[in-house]
Amino acid sequence: MKLRYADGEELRSFLERLGVEAEPGEVEPGPGLRLENFYYHGVPEGLEAEAFREVLEIYERASRVNTLEGRVVVFTTPTCRYCARAVLACAEIGAANEGVEVHVYDAPRFLELARKAKVVVVPKILVNDSTVIETHTTRAEYRVLVEDALRG
Repeated sequence: MKLRYADGEELRSFLERLGVEAEPGEVEPGPGLRLENFYYHGVPEGLEAEAFREVLEIYERASRVNTLEGRVVVFTTPTCRYCARAVLACAEIGAANEGVEVHVYDAPRFLELARKAKVVVVPKILVNDSTVIETHTTRAEYRVLVEDALRG
């Protein structure tokens, strides 16, 4: 499992606090982290930092089933408890399916992208640029909603 980061003293500091090794790499737009097919755009803070630690664990123990393909985008904020649930559900899907690219954006840090995606509530999940999921629910339910959307 190879973790890469871009644009970053803040990210290097975050990774050092986690005790995680990473190497510089391309993550656009940055600052960002990349773990296989999982991209985190921003610097994990607050509840996002705890969620990212768990994302690393999910990828470490993942077994691939590779039945799904597509692109999932999740807009979050550092203080949103539902956002962490959505991110972890999407990480589970990405870890199990290398054909699913997962992008998590810190909405306050990427305001222009958030405006373009019409983010007014978080988490906001976009699946294949068409299906929109905006709800507050459990991690398991987020996973079902996203998997169903990926299946079309």
